Amino acid sequence: MKRIIIAILSLAALVSCIKEKGDAVSHYIESVTVSEHESNRLRVYVDVDFKQSCDYSIKYWKTVDPSTVFATANLHTDGGPERATLMFLYAATEYEIEISSADGTWATKPLTFRTSSIP
Repeated sequence: MKRIIIAILSLAALVSCIKEKGDAVSHYIESVTVSEHESNRLRVYVDVDFKQSCDYSIKYWKTVDPSTVFATANLHTDGGPERATLMFLYAATEYEIEISSADGTWATKPLTFRTSSIP
């Protein structure tokens, strides 16, 4: 159920982003999905389906602390599906992510997800 809610929120945010940003993001990104790692609740997968080749990075931060931003290294895709794993997250915490071009010419609106609690 949580994965479904996260996916719906992610897709709704992406559609909103594409409408606001115009063609820049929509030329590169088909879809974005955030899902929980199957064996570690302090990790999430970010699956991005790219329409074409580009260099990009994923920035993420706690919603309550947007001044502390973490980022992946610059990544490259030739188009198609790509998966990144965000690690060292805190349990039961809301985060936002943004996917952007390495040269800063386009970026998605922030997408929100929440990590699970640890039993």
